[in-house]
Amino acid sequence: MLQVLHTGRGGGQQGRYQSPALSLQGVTGFIHEFNTYLSSAGRFDRWQHSPGQQATVLWDRHNLLNAHGPPEDYAPTLRALGFSHGEPQLPVPHTHH
Repeated sequence: MLQVLHTGRGGGQQGRYQSPALSLQGVTGFIHEFNTYLSSAGRFDRWQHSPGQQATVLWDRHNLLNAHGPPEDYAPTLRALGFSHGEPQLPVPHTHH
């Protein structure tokens, strides 16, 4: 997992925070433990990479998911969660706080 901080607080520096290799259980535990923070902090992009599947999911600061890798690995799960194909739309204007 990698988090890229775009906007520091109080003049803090931008930065990259990378975890050591984690199992699926470790990633899931981290997400459950820090769910409130992860879903409300809009200063980061979050990357999860699976070397075995050669796949990466990016959850960006605009709350968009980007899936890199074999689409057949993502599409069934995303459809089951209620997602559908479409064009991302950001509110204009939008701000970051």
